[in-house]
Amino acid sequence: MKAAPLAALVALAALVALAPPARADDTVRACIAASTGGQTLRRQGRLLAARDEMIACARDACPPIVRSSCARWLTEVDAAVPSVVVRAESAAGEDALGATLSIDGHPRKLDGQPVRLDPGGHTVLVVDDHGARKEARVLLAEGERARLVTLRFSAGAPLPSEPLATATSRTQAVSVPVGAWILGGIGVVALGSATYFGVSANHDLNDLKATCSPHCTESQTQPGRTNAILFDVFLGVGGAAVAGALVWGFALPSRSSTARLEVRPLVGGAMTALSVSY
Repeated sequence: MKAAPLAALVALAALVALAPPARADDTVRACIAASTGGQTLRRQGRLLAARDEMIACARDACPPIVRSSCARWLTEVDAAVPSVVVRAESAAGEDALGATLSIDGHPRKLDGQPVRLDPGGHTVLVVDDHGARKEARVLLAEGERARLVTLRFSAGAPLPSEPLATATSRTQAVSVPVGAWILGGIGVVALGSATYFGVSANHDLNDLKATCSPHCTESQTQPGRTNAILFDVFLGVGGAAVAGALVWGFALPSRSSTARLEVRPLVGGAMTALSVSY
């Protein structure tokens, strides 16, 4: 907000506070409250809620100084709101037309149209007409428009030919060295740390955009650069550790330790059991 519009809004609010109660005064107060609330929500990254407040204070009933400022802010917020386009596909790569969509637990239409969301992390879930689920996590930046998120369902496992009550359990044993399990665990921890520092770096970037960009000082940008570097380091370490664990565990199996994966068919799916012996 520039100094002149801010001073005008403050002066207008003072006049309203000193005036006798009336319906017109209530309207002016509501317009000013919507304009200040919208700016607060915008700084918090809650752009959709901020947009609603900007619409409320840009209506004709509001004072001209408030209305013109809110109309300009509304244009800026509209340009910053990101969106996603979700596509669900079968294992064969065809559109899963019978699938349903939810984002962050809220049902949405799976119709190929962009879904407007606040910046930040979101959970996208599609469920096909057979009950199979596919989930993805996405991180949206301000101004990112119509980002395509494609979720493909895996091919369904064939049902056993014999009755489930008498089906014979099929067991596949794989020997995995203990060191591979440890290395894999280190990789998972490193990838989790990379996720944390990546989200922190993105948060720092959004704060800089909202406060000092493009004239930020070295001290203001240092935390974001540090988080970005740590993200790269942990991502590289985690990826290398997980890849090394997979190669060690399956390409170079050990005879001293055994991991046994057992799969039993059940109604509506299967039950798996993992046991490790040394």
